[in-house]
Amino acid sequence: MKKLLTSIGIITAVCALLLPVYLPAQTYVINGSAVDQGNDCFLLTPALTTQAGSVWSQNKIDLSFDFEIQATLNLGANDGGADGIAFVLQPLCTGLGSSGGGLGYQGINPSVAVEYDTWINSENNDPFQDHMSIQQNGSTVHLAPSMLAGLALLPNIENNADHTTVIQWNAALQSLSVLFDGNPVLLYSGDIVADIFGGNPQVFWGFTAATGAAVNNQSVCINSVTSTESIPYVVTDASCPNASDGAIDFSAGPGFTFLWNTGATTEDLNGVPAGTYTLSVIDAGGCASDYTIEVGFVPDVTPPEARCRDFAVLLDDTGAATITTADVDDGSIDDCIVVSLGLDVTAFDCADIGTQTATLTVTDGSGNTASCASSVEVKDELAPAISCPELITVCGADIHPDQTGSATAADNCSIATIEYFDNASNLTCADELTLVRTWQATDQSGNIASCFQLINLVKDIEGPECLNCPGDLVLACDESIPDLPILEVADNCDPNPELALISTTTQTGDGSCTDYSYTIARAVIVTDRCGNSRSYPQLITVKDETAPVLNCPAPANITCGGDISPAATGTATVTDNCTASPALSFVDAVTGGDCNFACDIVRTWTAGDACGNTSTCEQVITSSTLDLFETALSMDVNGDGVADGLVMGGWQHSLTLGADVAQCIPHWIPASGAVPTSLVRARVTATPDCGIGPNPLDPEGHMVNPLLSEGILLSIKLRLDPAYGNTLLSEVGCNIHPVLYQYMNPFYTVTDLMTLTNLGLGNIIGPPHLPHLLNLLSCVNGSYQLCEPGQNVVLPFAGSLPTQAEGMLSPKLEVYPNPASTTLFVDLSPWQNQSLSVQLIDARGGVLQTLPANDQSLLELDLHDYPAGLYLIRLNDGGKMVETARVVKR
Repeated sequence: MKKLLTSIGIITAVCALLLPVYLPAQTYVINGSAVDQGNDCFLLTPALTTQAGSVWSQNKIDLSFDFEIQATLNLGANDGGADGIAFVLQPLCTGLGSSGGGLGYQGINPSVAVEYDTWINSENNDPFQDHMSIQQNGSTVHLAPSMLAGLALLPNIENNADHTTVIQWNAALQSLSVLFDGNPVLLYSGDIVADIFGGNPQVFWGFTAATGAAVNNQSVCINSVTSTESIPYVVTDASCPNASDGAIDFSAGPGFTFLWNTGATTEDLNGVPAGTYTLSVIDAGGCASDYTIEVGFVPDVTPPEARCRDFAVLLDDTGAATITTADVDDGSIDDCIVVSLGLDVTAFDCADIGTQTATLTVTDGSGNTASCASSVEVKDELAPAISCPELITVCGADIHPDQTGSATAADNCSIATIEYFDNASNLTCADELTLVRTWQATDQSGNIASCFQLINLVKDIEGPECLNCPGDLVLACDESIPDLPILEVADNCDPNPELALISTTTQTGDGSCTDYSYTIARAVIVTDRCGNSRSYPQLITVKDETAPVLNCPAPANITCGGDISPAATGTATVTDNCTASPALSFVDAVTGGDCNFACDIVRTWTAGDACGNTSTCEQVITSSTLDLFETALSMDVNGDGVADGLVMGGWQHSLTLGADVAQCIPHWIPASGAVPTSLVRARVTATPDCGIGPNPLDPEGHMVNPLLSEGILLSIKLRLDPAYGNTLLSEVGCNIHPVLYQYMNPFYTVTDLMTLTNLGLGNIIGPPHLPHLLNLLSCVNGSYQLCEPGQNVVLPFAGSLPTQAEGMLSPKLEVYPNPASTTLFVDLSPWQNQSLSVQLIDARGGVLQTLPANDQSLLELDLHDYPAGLYLIRLNDGGKMVETARVVKR
């Protein structure tokens, strides 16, 4: 519940006006069994027997004025408990009456009490229920004259409930009224000031309670107090906020003592400043009344008078200066008091040199202000500090401070200029003297400082020396041309001589040898400031004396008629330390064997750089017709699904060659003998160890009988190219000895020649025509090579290639599968977008098919209609052959 506590004081001034004083809170004193529960609530009696307790406000109320007190009462939860609560007015600040039926106020005289009685005391003429009455002078008897008003009967109020009560005094009507739980229950009209309190309107008020044999917890909460207290004092305000001429004139009458918060014990206070003062007034009974009194002051609305004077301030060695209010205040005054002086600027630096304005602000005790302006002259009268270079000796006429040094100066502000003056001029490198140089520093305020520098000059006629200029060099062409080092030069006078470089070269830049063997002529020229100079030449000779590094391709093996160009057998690789693209060429030489059967070709590669340095390497290429022999000896001639060996000779004199001796033919052929003979009488089958029975072999394994070797060669050709057997001997172009005509008809073919040869080999008597037969047989074999009709492809050749040979060689014509059976594919992808044609040619040179390429990347050829044998694939561009490839049809 919110508490409203108000006390109104009456101040008696000399003009007889009543001025209210508002006191913010009540001060309470408890007695007996009473306990302060906080928030202006008090337990007057606990539920114990024979208890009496009271609470008294220490703020008097004046019955000359109205008052109202609102409170909440709780008379306990014990119906039939005791004894009750009373509201009491009395002239003393505290007191406690008897317990039990005395309700804690019995015996307080003089007094006025409003009692809330919960016990029946027959000796007091109590009714048989809870009741209220107004009593005087500490009597609890409910009969006149002790009872002023009542009895008012109540329901049971010992119900542990909070009950509100309001006690009101109307001074004008001299009536005391009481409300309980919002209902008016008691009213007394009478002059209680004169009748009871002897004309003294100043009284204290409080609540009392008591228990006897019966008990209850009885409590009160004081919710609000509205009262007026007559205070007889006069306040004289101080003349200024800071003046100590205020006064408090208090009138209390005799019998009182006084205690001020200042420590004074007089009734009045004089000569005090404005402020809050407290006074405790103690009556003869020891009761104290406390007062809070404000002493004000007469408002000061007049500003002070600001007085300024001009001032000059010097900057210190740090370029700073400060002023205070005392420097510019010229005796500012105020009606009351000047409490502060302030300046808008107190610090100055070099940027403020000259006249500046400082504003002085004067403030009095009431906050009134006034200002004035002071002219502050900021000055710099400190000269700079200057230091000259030490004595120096220099050569030549260059005496610029860059060479001889400069003076240094410092100032508390800033240096405006540093300049110098010499006692001599128009000097040359041949002069010798001591020069006096005067240095002078001036700051921005015109303050000047000087010092002297001595410079000894000596003549300079010697050129500088290069301490590490390089000498002549000889370099390989792949070595880097060294840059000039950081040159170290020395001069007797000039610490920084000038350097110049002159460089020429014989290098041509045209890719010839002069790009890699040349000279560079350098000259370093060192010159001092007096024009003395020296030259340091250097000749760099660059040579290319290193041959290219050449790597040959690996040895290669090719089939008879195979491609032996570098595109097929590999190209040598070459690098050179100088020439970017060395020249690359090769020469082939047959070193052993017959390339129609088996031979070794040594390809000598040569690489040369631009300066003629060369290197060589050798590659071995082995050529063999072994695959043709294997094909011929593995053929099924009679169509029984079994390979048929090649039978040379007749029924009794024969030599049979199976597929297992194909590797022997290159060893047997050509024969080492010159006389043709028949076979030895026997039917012999050659063995894988190249044995041919009784037929003779020379120590190196070659056949001795040339007729047998030529016959084997023609038989293999006819197996690989049966159509060639139909060629008329008359068309071959060989001379036929007349003796042979007896064995021939006019349409004798190559096949017939092979039959005649076998007859000669199988003839046991060795007919005389065998030499002529051998000549014809050798001529026919010579007109039709085993590898390709009409030409011998497996021959050595020579060529030259650039270093990028692999990228620049013509592409190789690829066919697959090879050997083929029914279908052959030709890879034309390297010749896309060219108008080419593809020809299939038999071993006799006859053109079997001609097909346009038609921008195809893969061309298919049908071989079903052609017998087993060797064929040529030729790629043509118009009438010109582009590339060829050989294929064997099984």
